[in-house]
Formats: sequence, C-alpha cells, structure tokens
Amino acid sequence: MPDTDSAEFQAARQKLKEECQDLWQQLTEVPVAGRETQAKLHKKESLATGQVHAGGDTGRVDRHDASPRDRGDGATTLSTQGDNPLMAIAKAKENLLRAQIEQYKEKKPEGLIESDAMHYELLTESLTDGIAELEQVLSLVAMQAQEMQDEIDRETEMVKEHEEVRRVLLQKISLQSQQDQCNETSLVNQIQDKTNTVTAYHKVLLKNMAEFVEKHFPPPTLQQVKRSQRRVRGQTQTPVWPLQQMLEVLMNKSVETPHNPYMSLEPAHWPPYVELLLRFGIAVKHPDDDQQIKLTPFHL
Repeated sequence: MPDTDSAEFQAARQKLKEECQDLWQQLTEVPVAGRETQAKLHKKESLATGQVHAGGDTGRVDRHDASPRDRGDGATTLSTQGDNPLMAIAKAKENLLRAQIEQYKEKKPEGLIESDAMHYELLTESLTDGIAELEQVLSLVAMQAQEMQDEIDRETEMVKEHEEVRRVLLQKISLQSQQDQCNETSLVNQIQDKTNTVTAYHKVLLKNMAEFVEKHFPPPTLQQVKRSQRRVRGQTQTPVWPLQQMLEVLMNKSVETPHNPYMSLEPAHWPPYVELLLRFGIAVKHPDDDQQIKLTPFHL
C-alpha cells in the first residue's frame, strides 16, 4: 500500500479535492449560464424580427395587423404568456434545458487525476471490500457445510444403530426358530424319557412292594377267609385277592388313569386288607361312594 503520510500522496489528494470543488461550482453555475444563453437567444430572435420589418415594401408587415403566427417566436411567447401562464412557464423551462444542453455539449469532460498512488489506493480499497465480502460468504458457506456434515453424521449414526438393531433382531428370530424346532423335538424326547423313567420306577416299586408284602403279609389261610366271610344260602365261596394284587391294581390305576384312580370294592377284596389300607393311610375312600377306594396321592 502507498504511504499515506508522504508529501506526494498529500499533494495528489489536495489536487483531487480542488478539482472536485471546481466541478461542483461549475455544476451550480449551469442555471445562471442557461439564463444568459436564453437571453442571447431572445436577443437573436428580436434582431431577426427587426430585419424582417426593415425589408422591402412587399415583405413589410404592420405590427398591429400581423397575426401571432407572422410576428415570430417572441410575439408568440408574449401572447401565450398573456393567454396561458402555464404554457409560458413550460416554454421558459424548455429554453433553460436547451441552454444547459448546449453548455454541456460545448464543455469538454475532464478525467480523473493521473496518479498511480490514487489508482493503487482505489484498486486496493475495491479489492479489500471484495475480499471481505467473499470471506463473509465463505464463512457462511463453511458454516452451512459443517451443519450439513453434522446432520449427515447423525443420520449415518442412526442408520448404523438401526442396522445393528435389525441384525440383532434377525439373529434372535433365527435362534428362536431353531429353539422352537429343537424344543418341539426335545419336548417329545423329554416326555418320552420321563415316561420311561416313571415306568421303570413303577416297576421297581412294584417289585419292592411285592417282596415286602410277601414277607410281612402272607396270603390268608382258608380258615381265616371262612371266618371273615358270611355264608349265604346259594352263594358260592369266592377266592380273595392277596394284598399284593390289591396294591398293584391301586398303583396301576393311579399311574394309568390319574383322572379316575378309584377301584371298586368287590367280594374278592378281603375286608381285613381293605381295613388295613384305610387305617394306615395307604388308601382313601371316595367322598361320595364308600365302595370305591384309591391310592393316597403321596406326591401331592
């Protein structure tokens, strides 16, 4: 940048200021010059009219007898001014504008001061303003670009999260389907295994029960059966069930038909055995029918 404190720069600045003042003074003097030019034009018109009147007899026209059209422009202006003041004012303005146009045509335009320092300063100022505006636009564009980038990052992160959730859900659905298939197969296998286990355990219990009953509760003798049964005329003597057989029937009913585990009492069931089962809580009677008993549900 030029040195603003140098004598050359100050002189150029002062010279430019003086030229600007001269231009302003000339512009303010234009109306005055216009009026002077208009006066000159009126004077020329008056002289031309006088020459017409001073001509030969054939071209002489009396002032009083001539029409406004034959009197010339000056007479027309006076007549117009007397008849219509607005037309007179418009005519005066028109003459003033014509005078200003003639003055501007005669005047030569003057250029700016031929100073490299001034040109450099004006160019530098223009470039500085342009750079400042471009920097503002650049900062605005950069801010908008950053906001858009942040929005893109947030959307990308959300897409990644949704993809992860989708992957986990698909994995869970796949695992659940496999588990359902496996559970269906395994459930059948488990039920089959439990059934086999219960059947095997039931057989073990029957075997142990048979050994225990055979050892501690042998079958009753014929004399014991005869004493316990009443003789009825025409009724034959029926054989009694051993205790082992009664317990096996009760146990099989509780396993095979758990919804109806009752056994109906018949004459073949020896009353002392029935009383033994009921007294020691091994069997219980039906709440509505005394002729039916079932094995006590010890597992409940």
